[in-house]
Amino acid sequence: MDVVLAGRVGPTTKKATRPTHKIPQSLVDSVRVAHKEEFNPNKRLCFQPPETVYTMKEIGLEGHGISSIAASKPFPLFTAEAIKQIRAEVFSEPVLQDCQYTSSFTKNMIRGMGRE
Repeated sequence: MDVVLAGRVGPTTKKATRPTHKIPQSLVDSVRVAHKEEFNPNKRLCFQPPETVYTMKEIGLEGHGISSIAASKPFPLFTAEAIKQIRAEVFSEPVLQDCQYTSSFTKNMIRGMGRE
């Protein structure tokens, strides 16, 4: 059961919980790469500014949040090859073993994989 606070719904899970539903093996298999590469921003970034940026004022929420930016149209940040490498890392056995969690709010999530 989820908890509703101030109009927001959140999980009722109070401690870190490992999932009982595995991510489909076909998904894990589909993102494998033959050769894992260190991330090289000069090779893997392809940022292009968004076509449109929406402000908090434009959506009627001026003064709310921590930024004046509310949203934008989609824009590229990584190359297709970089995305393949990221997916392979996220769905690797060590990450799934150490960083996969569940809650009453979501069945599967990856969290904490960027910690050192």
